[in-house]
Amino acid sequence: MKVTKKQLRRIIKEEKARILKEQADPMELEFAKNDLKAMQGIIQEFQTGMKMAMDPDRITGVVDAQLVADVKAIMEMAEALRQKIYDQR
Repeated sequence: MKVTKKQLRRIIKEEKARILKEQADPMELEFAKNDLKAMQGIIQEFQTGMKMAMDPDRITGVVDAQLVADVKAIMEMAEALRQKIYDQR
């Protein structure tokens, strides 16, 4: 099947428009980077608060072992997320 010059021009124009549409806007990328930095800070604050809350010297009474395990798992997930965000910057 032959492609005419007119068809070729249309195909090129459509592909160019598709590629330009897929390219990220520089301002949008900057906003995303700022959001990632903010999320990383929030995660670090959360981790600090959780570490303080789980400090054995601060805990009074009986603490459920499953609760401690769950909190540690959440802290590990938060650290993994924080590291992933840092790697994407």
